[in-house]
Amino acid sequence: MKRRSTSVRAHREPPVLDESVRIERTRSRMWGTAVVLGIFFCIALGQAFRVQVLEQEEMLHEAKKNYLREMVVESRRGNIVDRTGEQLATSIRVDTIVANPNNVKTPRETARALAEVLSGVDANVLSRKLESKSWWEYVKRRVSEDESRAVKALKLPGIQITQEWKRFYPKRELAGQVIGRVGYDAEGLEGLEKAFDDVLMESDLESSEGGSQEVRLSYVKDVRGRAAYVDGLPVDLAPEGHTIQLTLDEKIQNFMEGALERGVQLHKGRSGVAVMMDVPTGEVLGMAHYPPFNPNQAGNYDMYLWKNRAVKEHFEPGSSFKIFSFAAVLEHGAATLDENIDTENGRWRVADHWIHDTHRDESLSVRDVLGQSSNIGTAKLTRRIGTRKVYEIMKDFGFGDPTGIDMDAETRGSLRDPRTWDPVTFANISFGQGVAVSPIQLVAATAAIGNEGKLMRPRLVSRVHTRDGRVLQETQPELVRQVVRADTAEKVIDAMAACVEPGGTGTAAAIPGYTVAGKTGTAQKPATGYDRGRRVAQESKGGYLEDAWIASFVGLVPAEKPRLALLVVVDEPEGHAFGGVVAAPIFREIGEWTLKYLGVPPSNVRPIKVSSVARARDSGRRASAAAVVSKGAAKPISRMTADKVVNGIVPNFLGQGVVQVAAFARAARIQLEVEGSGRAVYQSVRPGTPVDAGAHVMVRLEPVADRHSSSRRIGHMKGAQL
Repeated sequence: MKRRSTSVRAHREPPVLDESVRIERTRSRMWGTAVVLGIFFCIALGQAFRVQVLEQEEMLHEAKKNYLREMVVESRRGNIVDRTGEQLATSIRVDTIVANPNNVKTPRETARALAEVLSGVDANVLSRKLESKSWWEYVKRRVSEDESRAVKALKLPGIQITQEWKRFYPKRELAGQVIGRVGYDAEGLEGLEKAFDDVLMESDLESSEGGSQEVRLSYVKDVRGRAAYVDGLPVDLAPEGHTIQLTLDEKIQNFMEGALERGVQLHKGRSGVAVMMDVPTGEVLGMAHYPPFNPNQAGNYDMYLWKNRAVKEHFEPGSSFKIFSFAAVLEHGAATLDENIDTENGRWRVADHWIHDTHRDESLSVRDVLGQSSNIGTAKLTRRIGTRKVYEIMKDFGFGDPTGIDMDAETRGSLRDPRTWDPVTFANISFGQGVAVSPIQLVAATAAIGNEGKLMRPRLVSRVHTRDGRVLQETQPELVRQVVRADTAEKVIDAMAACVEPGGTGTAAAIPGYTVAGKTGTAQKPATGYDRGRRVAQESKGGYLEDAWIASFVGLVPAEKPRLALLVVVDEPEGHAFGGVVAAPIFREIGEWTLKYLGVPPSNVRPIKVSSVARARDSGRRASAAAVVSKGAAKPISRMTADKVVNGIVPNFLGQGVVQVAAFARAARIQLEVEGSGRAVYQSVRPGTPVDAGAHVMVRLEPVADRHSSSRRIGHMKGAQL
């Protein structure tokens, strides 16, 4: 039997490491880990240093953008008030619909739903806005209360209602063109809103640089979009701009607009303007336009109606401009009021042109040249002093230059260089043709006549003050220049009174209880620049439109001591286009109401009943009256002034016109009864007689010039008449 051999594998035990080697390896691993951790720590430390130190501001800004929001509080535009503090323009809070497109789940359906309840919103346009990636989009700004309620009821995700300031005009159309309008971003676009835009937006909060300081609020929005104000919510968020107080009187303005509207509609005119100025101060008490304009609904009106036409537009004044031609002649001593002028039976040739009068008189006194509005007499008188002197007086009255009134874009008007005046041009300009003036220029110049020849700068703004009433700026009456002497102005007023006396062209302007000095104007409209394409065929020919006129009346009341200067202009009245027929009755209505409203005492003259006094046609009576004046030891004492009259002593009325008679009676405190028109030829109490205050004296006036009346024919009117 064989013996089985067995092999036994030897089991090898792992080598036993030396303890020092094992420790060394462990130490190496630890150092390696420490180095790696140290590197990472240094990197983290460097990053922290960069973030916390080097880029701290930038990182804070980025962080705040994620959770902290800031809003600029919209400034509240200041108020506009009348001279009594009545609000004409203010700012109110209204709702605005906005959207956060990121939170709008169904843009198309949301847009359609909003378009159904918001007028003027296009669903397709709004849908594109709601599909954008922005976080703020306007849906509709400054909505009505009904629209706001309708949007709230829809409860649409991502649609919110915020508030903005909206300009509001509580008096609607009242002084609409004067106040003007603002745009969507509260920027003044027309009228006083534009002229005083900076003042109305400037608040009491001033920055270090001196400008207006914005109010900013910080807030945090939570996950639901609710705002939490970091610094607390101020009681009054919006800074309010300064308030401007006007010289306009709301009640006078309202009455003027009503009277102008009635007058323009009665004569089917295209438009009208009326301006009233306080003679001593230059304050504009009323500035009316027709058709009216409501700034609350500016988009519903033609752009032409936005303009303040009393300041921004000019027109040919017609015969009302003769006032200033007369002032030039009388200032240079080239005529006396009682001097007779040959008026050529109403037709006079200058160079190769004929000048016409509507009254075919052989001659007129200088006073009645203005009263009867004789073109021929005016042209002959101005020739006595020449073009240069006439031009200089007209420039001194302010024609051809802005008046400097508180309004944007004032027109200069048009007054050509006298070196371009040929004889025909000179004649035309003397009676208001070939020259263009703005209503504010014309009324300011007329007020200078009533202010003893002193031209005042017209003013619409009296003061600027803060919300709490602190006055920041207050304007004072500003004398521009002395245009003519006081005695010249007195003579011009006397001649202007003849226009309103029986036989004058403006008798319809007579105000019961008050003396009136005024002048009518009737001018053809140039074929270019005024009718905005309505008569293209005639425009291409140039010259004047055959059937378009501007009727006006400008005057002073009371004539003996003028308080008010008033101009009424009616554009393109139908039928009888004369200023005395169309504009004078409007003047009377406005003037009478305003004088009583202001408490101006009546003139001490019994008013003449125009309807019962006819023009003197009996040549024998006229000759008799002329003889009385020539023999009555009563040469006109036109240089005598009311301040020389002694209280309680009957003055010498003989030879005086109605204006001087009224002024003398007022100074002497005498009650007058006046009969007739022209010059005083009889007084019931002898001059120099002592009387008690309030004593009655009767004065009879008679015309002194021989006149031959004729029918008025529009066919004779070329350019400026009446």
